[in-house]
Amino acid sequence: TVFDRDWNFDNDLARFGDPWSQPRTPTGRKGIPHPIGPPLIWAPLLAAADGAAAVANVFGAGIQRHGYTAFHQRIVFFSSVLAGFFAVWLGARISRRIGLGPWATTYAALAVLFGTSLTYYATTMPSYGHALDALACAAFLALWASTLGRTDARRFVGLGALLGIAAMIRIQELGFAVVLVIEALADVIAHRGQQRWRQLLTWLRLGLITVVATAVVLAPQLVAW
Repeated sequence: TVFDRDWNFDNDLARFGDPWSQPRTPTGRKGIPHPIGPPLIWAPLLAAADGAAAVANVFGAGIQRHGYTAFHQRIVFFSSVLAGFFAVWLGARISRRIGLGPWATTYAALAVLFGTSLTYYATTMPSYGHALDALACAAFLALWASTLGRTDARRFVGLGALLGIAAMIRIQELGFAVVLVIEALADVIAHRGQQRWRQLLTWLRLGLITVVATAVVLAPQLVAW
């Protein structure tokens, strides 16, 4: 996307290695199974890293400009470290909002940050999309939890957009929409008679808004496929 401005990976794999012998798709091109979300997030960082390499080369650094150098990758994949940290920070923030004490929140945040696979994917394997995925899911759940009970369209446009971003990083994250289904069912069941039907129609409208927002954001993945 940044260097040769296409999604044809035949030349990339031929030049830099094709260790898994990627099969060809019906388009005749080599297929890349990974979702497009992480590359879209990393593209501007890679462009910035290459700009930094160009400046450094003026002073004799001698950095190659193909984008696969350790110089480029350290800048780009530091985003995974930040993503892991901010995913946990969002969880801690929501925990404090619902009334957990500062010590319990801090212990839990440190346990998640340093005691789960998030640490591995944020540091040892930062080129995987897992840390970005954790942040996208945390952002969706944080917005949902912090706006619980609101039924305005703006809330569901935001939730749909964040769900679309999470799905672009890992498509199965569409399953997180289950929290909206549970919220809707609880709200509808809590009402009686005619009001129940009004609430059901309201939630159907809000569900449609969420689906449309998610589909719009997810469109680049459909184009890539």
